[in-house]
Amino acid sequence: MKIAFVSDVMYPWVKGGAEKRIWEIGRRLSKKHDVHVYTMRWWENDKEYEGDEDIIEKEGMKLHGVCKPTELYSNGRRSIKEAIYFSRKLLGTDFSSDILDFNQFPYIPCLVGRLMGKGKREGEKMVVTWHEYWGNYWYEYLGRLGFVGIAVEKLASKVPNQIVAVSETTSKRLEEIGRDSTVIPNGVDHRKIREAYPSARLYDVLFVGRLIKEKNVNALIKAVEYTTLTLGIIGSGPEEEKLKELASNTEARVDFIGEVDYEDVIGHMKSSRIFALPSSREGFGITALEAMACGTPVLTVNEKDNAAKDLIKNKNGIITDLNPRSIREGLLTMLEDRGRTMEMGKRAAETAREYAWDDIADQTLQFYKSIL
Repeated sequence: MKIAFVSDVMYPWVKGGAEKRIWEIGRRLSKKHDVHVYTMRWWENDKEYEGDEDIIEKEGMKLHGVCKPTELYSNGRRSIKEAIYFSRKLLGTDFSSDILDFNQFPYIPCLVGRLMGKGKREGEKMVVTWHEYWGNYWYEYLGRLGFVGIAVEKLASKVPNQIVAVSETTSKRLEEIGRDSTVIPNGVDHRKIREAYPSARLYDVLFVGRLIKEKNVNALIKAVEYTTLTLGIIGSGPEEEKLKELASNTEARVDFIGEVDYEDVIGHMKSSRIFALPSSREGFGITALEAMACGTPVLTVNEKDNAAKDLIKNKNGIITDLNPRSIREGLLTMLEDRGRTMEMGKRAAETAREYAWDDIADQTLQFYKSIL
């Protein structure tokens, strides 16, 4: 079977849940199938490759650089120009395959795929993997132009033959606009997690993710103010300087660790007492699941579009309201009894065992076969 993933971003050069999903599923399926990824040429500055190579092979997958990489963010938001630029370059690309699996965001490539007739050829199916549904949030994101985002999102939902939703939350939101989907969640690599060494630096609270507004890291910084709790922040993004300024103007004990290798991320998760993910929007919450696999309990927030809260069950973590006071109370409650913290960590690891990338890749393959 020939499988093509289409995404403007690609792991390990760009780190996020959507990118990690393609990487983990793609490299497993490539052991028995012909797997291609059509993306930007993110490896240009990677010493392992020649900068002008349009096609490279990595982990058994053939990565096609359809264009030079460009800035993903503009004024703190994903750039519309970037989406149009990548989509325009796709127009001249022949990426015909048995299965064409498009990354939902930033929508425009999905529309271009259908414009090119993808999924209509006999024996070819177009799938869109949907990470989160925005709906009326577009008005908060784009202001008066929010109706444009809503229209594009609804249109993008109509173009594929099938939709895969990465969480029950996303699947339910898609039902609101009349689209059915098959839920295939994200996973974790339990072997790599077992092999990673804990970090020598221990934090009471750890956050890992892009530093964007929707992650609400500002609320987390304010939550640890006036406490003795230490907070480690791994990641980068358009909100980084604002967050550093906020931390410097408080009594909070905060370390900005920056971008680190995956093994170091897992090491910090293993040595931290709590993992906090106060996102108002989370398509799945893969970092929360990875922390749980490390035996670290998770605190997240009760926001409608935060799918990470779906992972919190059977007393393996805590869900609080999205404000500094509630988050602070939740953190202190989790940490006040060491035995309770350890029991939550044990339950978290048990939950994470239900999600393994090997199983997720197999589910994905069976889904692909079922629609051909």
